[in-house]
Amino acid sequence: NETLNISNINTSVTFNATTIKETWNLKFIFQIFNLFEFLWTMGLINAIGFMTIAFVTVLYYFSAPGDKKKAPVGATFTGLWWTIRYHLGTVAMGSFIIAVVQMIRIIAAYIQEKIEQSQNDAAKWIGRCIQCYLACLERIITYINKNAYIICCIESSSFC
Repeated sequence: NETLNISNINTSVTFNATTIKETWNLKFIFQIFNLFEFLWTMGLINAIGFMTIAFVTVLYYFSAPGDKKKAPVGATFTGLWWTIRYHLGTVAMGSFIIAVVQMIRIIAAYIQEKIEQSQNDAAKWIGRCIQCYLACLERIITYINKNAYIICCIESSSFC
């Protein structure tokens, strides 16, 4: 256990080696959290855009009947306003679910990278199968979320 003393004219500060190691672990945890925040924020922005377009489509589809339909005036702003005002929790929940799956995929990809350096072919094969499964799971959840957003727009209901 090494100790480093830094002294000034009036003050003295002591740093312990274990404190520095614990701080590094805390920084790593915060970086993982920042990565999750990034995934969730990007998913939220994507979902808001998708739901806004879904609202514009609903407004167009349920507008006046006839062959010469036009989108209602201000449909994009109306769709954005309805998304933010009434369905922000819906898009936050959907993007949270996708962000969790993406985070699991990133962790699995990191583990897979470490496994690929080994000589165990069975472990490599299992890691690749897990990656394939998680990619498929992410696509299925994204598909279900998009359809849920569309149903929320049509019925003006919530996600859960």
